[in-house]
Amino acid sequence: MGDYIQPVVNCKNIHAHRFQYFHITLPHHNLPQTATLFGRNQHLLEKDEDPVGCWPTASWSAYIRCRECGHVFLYTVADVRWHLAPYSAPGRFRSDTDCYSVEFLCAQTDCRFPIRLHIPMGDQLLKDENELRAKLKSGFFVGKMVCGHTIVAPPLERVKLTKVSDPIASLDSR
Repeated sequence: MGDYIQPVVNCKNIHAHRFQYFHITLPHHNLPQTATLFGRNQHLLEKDEDPVGCWPTASWSAYIRCRECGHVFLYTVADVRWHLAPYSAPGRFRSDTDCYSVEFLCAQTDCRFPIRLHIPMGDQLLKDENELRAKLKSGFFVGKMVCGHTIVAPPLERVKLTKVSDPIASLDSR
């Protein structure tokens, strides 16, 4: 029997976390099992090859919100790490992360660049989709998008929300 691993990224806003890394667990529908030789005390699986064989791809990138500080940053394949998951019994497990994909066009005048953010849920500020909609409407999210503008969400009727349980798709896979 082996342990399971789950994908994580470290928040890039290290100042908000008192110079410690805060791990953002990413959604994954079928966590890979690792050999027991890694041991229960090892927090980070360090391997050169991709443990799931197909995700993330070499060109993967996504904007992801930190559940702790609320900032949105761009993450790439180089940022993804695999940590031990809290499962040891045999079975098929998914990461315990509820996540939404939020898609809209940049609301800055004359831009209209397509934006896609990934928002992990379950923290004190975002418990469900209704709270997510309220935070989008209030301009709660902080970050700079690839178009160079800060996040300004349009009216909610022009925002597409999708629950994500599979691995997060790359920005280049629209």
